[in-house]
Amino acid sequence: MKLRKRIVSTTTRYIGWAARRNELAHGYVTQTQSPDYSQPSQRIVTAYALLPSHARSNLWFDAEPEWNYLASDINEFARQFQNLDESFQDLAGSVERQLNDIGEV
Repeated sequence: MKLRKRIVSTTTRYIGWAARRNELAHGYVTQTQSPDYSQPSQRIVTAYALLPSHARSNLWFDAEPEWNYLASDINEFARQFQNLDESFQDLAGSVERQLNDIGEV
């Protein structure tokens, strides 16, 4: 892929993930307890979720949050952030090599 296209592609991915980062940084964790309906005994299980701040009323519709992230979601976000970081490191190396090739570094 041409360098310009890689720059556009990588920065576009960054812009999309920036919003997700803000959700993670400004949300709050809440606890819920409910029966585990997959178990015959239906024991009570505790789960935790990351929700938007109540101060952000535009992210709450009819008392329901726009998003509700569980640990598995957050683990996937961490993996995607790591992939994005690696993409930027690779891109930076490509830019440096290209600048070296033209004698700009």
